[in-house]
Amino acid sequence: MPTKTFHNLSPEKKHRIAAAARKEFSASPFAEASINRIVKEAGISRGSFYMYFVDKYDLVFFLLEDFKSKFRAAVTTIGETSKGNLGKMMGDLHDLFHEAMSDSDNRNFISNFMIFSFSEKAWEQAGTCFSEEPFADLKHYVLNNIDRANIKDNFKDDPELIVDAVFLALKNVLGQTFIAGYGREESHKRFIRQLQLIQYGYLRNEE
Repeated sequence: MPTKTFHNLSPEKKHRIAAAARKEFSASPFAEASINRIVKEAGISRGSFYMYFVDKYDLVFFLLEDFKSKFRAAVTTIGETSKGNLGKMMGDLHDLFHEAMSDSDNRNFISNFMIFSFSEKAWEQAGTCFSEEPFADLKHYVLNNIDRANIKDNFKDDPELIVDAVFLALKNVLGQTFIAGYGREESHKRFIRQLQLIQYGYLRNEE
């Protein structure tokens, strides 16, 4: 994580360094990313860089934590505005993910990070954190904020099963969207269709 010296920099300078790093880590695999290009883009010396970060991987984890912090804030807003409606909450989460994926720098940074996460260097830096379910914190948040009053009696004691199912649908649609390049409206429609399948099932009501 950044040193105290970095945190004492002006907001403008911190933003400039983060922007230069994000640009480099989006354009190149992390192992090939160049500190020289980062410092040149940011307008700082290489010596100054090492006053702020241990190495480029230290900077990577700073960017990731910053991204996660902003994402958590957006998720909290979605939870508050959905008023416990699982369908609305998940639909808004889909749109948030889609917006993040639509930004080429975000998409490339996340893609490069996922490749890096399987490397020996990543395990040296972060230990077992990469073995955790990527959506675990988010699923826990949704589970604690949905209105359970509308859940059918036979599922009231197992809401985790419902949340697992909707997140599986979300990951499925986002994967298809990433590969096929669906726009937000088409991707959203496909996700809502899968939510409806979970909500209503596919069998006719028995008479």
